[in-house]
Amino acid sequence: MILFLIFAVLSADAQTDNGCWRKRVGRIIDIAPSSDSAVSKSKVPRKSATLMGMIVDAIHAGTLIAYSSFDAHFTTKLSVESIEERWATQTDTAVVIDPITGLKETKIVDEGFNYGAISKYRILEEWTFNPNTGKTEIQITGIAPIREIYDADGRFRGVQAMFWVRYCDVRSIIDKYDQMHPGKTIESYIWNDYFLNSNRSGKVYKGKAVRLIDLSEKDDNATHHLKDAHEDSSIYAMAVARIQSGNLIVYPEDDHSMTNKLSYETLDAKRYGVNDTIIVADPITNQYTMGVSNSRFQNFTINKYKLLEEWVFDTKTGKTTINIRGMGPFAERNNYNTNLLKDQLLFWINFKDLHSIIASYEVYHPDNSLSGHIWADYFLSDVKPEGVK
Repeated sequence: MILFLIFAVLSADAQTDNGCWRKRVGRIIDIAPSSDSAVSKSKVPRKSATLMGMIVDAIHAGTLIAYSSFDAHFTTKLSVESIEERWATQTDTAVVIDPITGLKETKIVDEGFNYGAISKYRILEEWTFNPNTGKTEIQITGIAPIREIYDADGRFRGVQAMFWVRYCDVRSIIDKYDQMHPGKTIESYIWNDYFLNSNRSGKVYKGKAVRLIDLSEKDDNATHHLKDAHEDSSIYAMAVARIQSGNLIVYPEDDHSMTNKLSYETLDAKRYGVNDTIIVADPITNQYTMGVSNSRFQNFTINKYKLLEEWVFDTKTGKTTINIRGMGPFAERNNYNTNLLKDQLLFWINFKDLHSIIASYEVYHPDNSLSGHIWADYFLSDVKPEGVK
């Protein structure tokens, strides 16, 4: 089971010197070994076949440093002795039958730490977003084993991080674990926690995804005072004006590589320029008559947009880079757009070609910015991005 985007926000949004936004977050992956045949078939002891066992062995050997689970900045080192308390052998009483006399007696038994029971790990990440370019970088900085806590009556009380280790320090251990478990690698769990579409090349995972951004979700009352009241400041309206003038290239909605250009005439005449009949009143005779109305695509009200993203995860460095390659208006069939057969993406635009339009929109809508929605959607959405080829 993969727990998608279960974020524990460890820091508030912070703005760096170069204008980027940054947040430190944690998410949990579950590498439950129940169906992992590599564990049972391994010739090495079960402890050494588990990620937790490998980490513990490295800490004992002095080749890996553990840090307090309350310190996400890796400044509070833990001694081997203090860590051993977290997996020390536990004692319990059990009723056993003497094989000779057949009598029952109560004995104290030692219950060794079950390394295989540790299947959940918290991944500590630093997210950095550049609102000017739409580029996001996710750097994994740490990983912490998670154990479940039960009370004396066996009731589940919650989960607890045992300690932190730096991701760069534990990278070689993860590589060793992944070699032993080729079907259930840590890097694949980390990647699949984002979305389930990828193309792996060596130690690098690549994938494309589509996300939906809704600019109508937030009240937009604080429009900038410099806005021209006669000018439609929506991204869609400004884009259409440039499409009409031939200064903005668009591509078909199914062209994720954005190689086949569409003309304005094609968009207007073949796709969304639909004629309809309406009843109008003659201004002279006041007689009602039938008229023809053309619903041109530029008159649509657009509040939603789809983003075409390219994700690249370098397992050697633990860094994932997200680049927005395209953006397209998403039209909904409603009372205003009745000519659409269904909700649909109208077309794609290269995201770089939209930079000046987006910059103008951000000035007009400081409290409902596109960059703000993009950033917030990473952490607030419980829907995985739609993987595309």
